Amino acid sequence: MSDERSASFEEFWREYLLRHRRPWTRRLHALGTAGALAVGAYALVRRRPRVLWLAPVLEHGLGWAAHRFVEHNPAWGHAELRHPLWSLRADLRLLRLTLTGAMEAEMARATAGGAASAAPDDEPDPDEPVEPTHDPHGVN
Repeated sequence: MSDERSASFEEFWREYLLRHRRPWTRRLHALGTAGALAVGAYALVRRRPRVLWLAPVLEHGLGWAAHRFVEHNPAWGHAELRHPLWSLRADLRLLRLTLTGAMEAEMARATAGGAASAAPDDEPDPDEPVEPTHDPHGVN
């Protein structure tokens, strides 16, 4: 993500989604965000600020693992480091869309640019069904 392409949050959001193409990357990010929110709520309700250290460990640890082992790209780009609040906002939006079942439609909208928006070394997603290139019954 470059800062030139992220002049607004919506542009940042599209680039964020393109760096989170695989469903398991998004699931692990959502789990990390939900875990961090749960730790924060627990610390607030139980008045135990000492457990707050666990929130960023969950958030960033699961996100890092997703990028390292699932997505195979860097966990943090220049835009995330320059716009940490936008990054947090994107993580929260990803969680909300995941919980409401709207994430796949949002990914489809973000990647609607087709081949121009796809990374040249993008591997097929093993979780998505593959359409056959020919009729399996021999009828065209």
